[in-house]
Amino acid sequence: MRHPRPLADSEREVMRNAIAPLLRDMGVSGAIVPEVRYEAHADEGRDGSREGVHAWITANGITGMGVWIPTGESPLAEQVWWLADQLQEWEVEELCQAGRSATWPQCPEHPDSHPLQPDVEGEGNAVWRCPKSGQISCPIGASGISHG
Repeated sequence: MRHPRPLADSEREVMRNAIAPLLRDMGVSGAIVPEVRYEAHADEGRDGSREGVHAWITANGITGMGVWIPTGESPLAEQVWWLADQLQEWEVEELCQAGRSATWPQCPEHPDSHPLQPDVEGEGNAVWRCPKSGQISCPIGASGISHG
């Protein structure tokens, strides 16, 4: 979209609820925290679905990346997981451009090795998980993560 569409209040609330735990983790860990613009730059999501909410994230106000979460039947944990995957991708790029270690969030079980992966555990818990051991490090939004 050449001209982004401002999100409706209900769309803003959905996005705010889903992105809040991630912004908390980014801030606590010393990562680069994006500015969130509540506007849609596209009409459909990563999965080709049109049922979802978009936002735009940027670190410098000039370049950025669109993020998207599904709505409808998607529980909050799934929405957080979708955003975690996208924000992690964005964070790695931003850290690399800043000349910092691009491992975020760092796995406390294997420091300086690999980042944790977002996952959904059970019904309703978005978590950070070690990709090697499979162990849950902490819930997404908890202050148990660090930057490499």
